[in-house]
Amino acid sequence: MEHLNSSFTRKLDGVQCLRAFAVLIVIASHFSVIFTGKFGSESFFNIVTQNSPFAVDLFFFISGFIMVFTTNGNITNRANRFYDFAIKRVFRIFPVYYSCLLVYLVFIVMYDRSFQMENIPWMDVFKSSLLIPLNYTDAPPFYGYSLIIPAWTITYEVYFYLVFSISLLITSRFRTILCSLILVLIAFSMQMYTTGKVSFDAQSVGYLDVGILGNISFISNPIIYDFIIGMIIGEFFLSDYKNKLSNTIDAVAPILLCFGLAAFISMFRYGYGITNGAIGALFLLFPIIYYDISRGIKYPKPFVFIGNISYSLYISHIVVISVADRYSNLFQVYTQSYGWRRFCVIVTMSITIAVLMHKFIEIPTTRLAKRVIIKIKNRNTTS
Repeated sequence: MEHLNSSFTRKLDGVQCLRAFAVLIVIASHFSVIFTGKFGSESFFNIVTQNSPFAVDLFFFISGFIMVFTTNGNITNRANRFYDFAIKRVFRIFPVYYSCLLVYLVFIVMYDRSFQMENIPWMDVFKSSLLIPLNYTDAPPFYGYSLIIPAWTITYEVYFYLVFSISLLITSRFRTILCSLILVLIAFSMQMYTTGKVSFDAQSVGYLDVGILGNISFISNPIIYDFIIGMIIGEFFLSDYKNKLSNTIDAVAPILLCFGLAAFISMFRYGYGITNGAIGALFLLFPIIYYDISRGIKYPKPFVFIGNISYSLYISHIVVISVADRYSNLFQVYTQSYGWRRFCVIVTMSITIAVLMHKFIEIPTTRLAKRVIIKIKNRNTTS
């Protein structure tokens, strides 16, 4: 039996608030088009809303950390721990994503193509349904995005979950080491094969026409190192080193927190990945996790709630504003508002839709995943 430390079970409200912070930055960035030309480039609104790369790196760090943190414990059966993780991830990601994709196809793509089936970009539909970037020759790390623009990050998330689940199937104790090795080896090998060199800059690893292999070339983008750093942070806070270094962390945590906030506001090393803005996101994340685990700080419940619905909000907000723009005659409260009023209306609409999706899609599918896992474990026990 592989035994892991399972002493940390406290709910991480601080991390949920960071998720809320990140998703609100992303939607503010996407909705800032409402104010195009109305604020100067140095205005506080522009500074806050234009640093969405910071939020993306923060999301990826959190994912790496949470995967290690939540898989910590006593696990006796390789197959059971694999099914437990993989099924939860599948039911977590795809019901919400496919619901949004279906709405986007019916109400946006078909609208833009005058509801003519022959005009539908079926290859883009096919790629988006499989979370494959639309054009690997486009600028990294997006590679053409997806039909639902924010879903480009979900492509990396799903890839990380796949590698992590395989690692978990092999070993629970050394899952972080194995997962990191797989991610790095694949990234290095594919970069060498396709570009002839290795880079750590997420925004410089581009590709020419490399054939069908190009459709999965995103797996070599250095932005995947965010997940590795997140996993390492998870291992640190599950180890005894956290307690041994608690006095030192107590002293430096406020400094790291201030630096992280300053890095966000100043747009320090603006861009994606560990050679760019991820540095600031890392300094913001570390002290928040420390305070979560060691200090039990109480956070505002509305922010914690936004963190809970952050995935639905992240995926659906572009669909919401796209529908509102194209069917504006149906949303008079939206079209009759301008500036800040319109901004507040579309944010409110997006949060409302996210709340409904969380309640009627995320929660039921999470419960369904648990029932499926129980059935599989019972079957494996009796067989």
